[in-house]
Amino acid sequence: MEDNIMNTLQITQFIANIAVTVTFIAIFIQSFIALRTYRDSIKQKKRDRTLIIINKWNQLDFAALRRSVMLYFNKLQDKTIEGIGSKVETDYEIRGKVCFILNVLEEIAVGINRNIIDFDITYGFFQPVATFYFEMLHPFVNWQQKTYQDDSVFIEVERMYQLFIQKNSEKYSIPPGRYWRV
Repeated sequence: MEDNIMNTLQITQFIANIAVTVTFIAIFIQSFIALRTYRDSIKQKKRDRTLIIINKWNQLDFAALRRSVMLYFNKLQDKTIEGIGSKVETDYEIRGKVCFILNVLEEIAVGINRNIIDFDITYGFFQPVATFYFEMLHPFVNWQQKTYQDDSVFIEVERMYQLFIQKNSEKYSIPPGRYWRV
C-alpha cells in the first residue's frame, strides 16, 4: 500500500514537472510570437510613414512647385554661391519654394536619422531626386549657412546627401568625384 502511495506521489510529481515545463515552453513561444508581431508592426509603421512622405512628394502641387524652382535655377546666369544666394534671397516667392523643398528633404533626412521611416524604400525612391535637388540647391544652402553664420542650417539634408552618395558608391562602385562635393 505504501508503495502505491509512493508511486502515485512520484507520478503526480512527474506530471506536475511536465506541466511546469510545458507552461514555460508555452510562455516562451507566446513571448517570441509577441516580439515578432511587435517588430513586424514597427516595420509596417515605418513603411506607412515612408509611403506618406512619398505621396507628399508626388502631390501635383508639390511637383509644380519643384518644377518652377528647377526652371528658375536653370535660368540663373551666375551659378556661384553669392550669385544664387543673393538672387534667391531677394525673390521671396522662389525663396519660399526653395525653403519648402529643403524642409521636405530635411523631414525625410530626420526620418532616416531617427529610424522612423524605412531607409531602403526611402533610398530607392529618393536617392536620385534628393541628390538632384540637393546639388541644385546646395549653393543656396551654403549662402544660408554663411549669411546666418550657422553651419547647422539644413545639416540633416547634407547628412542624407552624404549617406546616399556613400551608399550609391558602395552599390555601384562609382569613382570619387562623379558627384558635386559638399
